[in-house]
Amino acid sequence: MRQWRAAYSASNPGQRLDRWRVGNVEWTRDRHVHWGPDISFHIEIHRIVCKSGERIVWSLLVVSERWFGEDRDKALRVTEFAKLLSGRADTATAWFREHGNE
Repeated sequence: MRQWRAAYSASNPGQRLDRWRVGNVEWTRDRHVHWGPDISFHIEIHRIVCKSGERIVWSLLVVSERWFGEDRDKALRVTEFAKLLSGRADTATAWFREHGNE
């Protein structure tokens, strides 16, 4: 997850984009947010797809969930998980290792 976070920050400074490309990798982000007076949360769903031409080399789903109390600067709970949807884990990991250090 550390390499994924580093690649996310490097490829989308300020996290303003919902769809972007890094070479042959397409990255999309869906964000769902609820801000309430006492409890708030946001969920980000990332789908990252590496293609060679029209062929999918690997694809990854990453979900990040954050819950906040009245102090929205301090998360009460953070949950993240990644699921390789297709391809080889070592190929995807190598890509994130390379692009997280730029």
